[in-house]
Amino acid sequence: MGKTIWIGEETSLPVEFAGRRSCVFGVSGSGKSNTATVIIEGLLRAGEQVIIVDPKGEAHGLLSNADGTPSGLPIIAFGPNGHIETLQEEYAVHLAEYAVKTGQSLILNLVAFDSDQAERRFVAAFLRRLYRLKSQGATSRTLVVLEEAHLFVPEAGRGDTADLSGAVQRIVRQGRSFGLGTLLVDQRPADVAKKVVTQ
Repeated sequence: MGKTIWIGEETSLPVEFAGRRSCVFGVSGSGKSNTATVIIEGLLRAGEQVIIVDPKGEAHGLLSNADGTPSGLPIIAFGPNGHIETLQEEYAVHLAEYAVKTGQSLILNLVAFDSDQAERRFVAAFLRRLYRLKSQGATSRTLVVLEEAHLFVPEAGRGDTADLSGAVQRIVRQGRSFGLGTLLVDQRPADVAKKVVTQ
């Protein structure tokens, strides 16, 4: 039996979960974020690479324990409240290259972007480059976590979300072949593109 992570007293997941496609859906207050956090913490402790795209700036909670002491989890946070407080659009390609080269887990806190458009361009560029590099022979597993997934792959997409939505869909549909997994987290599955959820 392979290595597992425990997400409850009687519930475990194989570490290979990091290279698979999955979703955590639930209404506000249902435990959705806690479930995703437990999965992420387990994978980090097991040595898996996790990249969190965080539009609400909540993932920095992974950096500390409930008592305020450092968690010691092997993850670097970019953006407000992170290890590196700045995150700019032009960093996208370089951060993807860094992630693939080093295997380092990352939090990408998007709250300081000046506009939704800049945020979408950053995430699209990051995901496109990540996919390209992983498809060129990277063998390690990487789980991409998209908090508020409807922002990145909306069911009723507008013209300015097409590029980003396409980048996400490519990773969801084809990334598993290259060790790229996805975890979509959202309150309303109806707002997330069906063509992604059905994967």
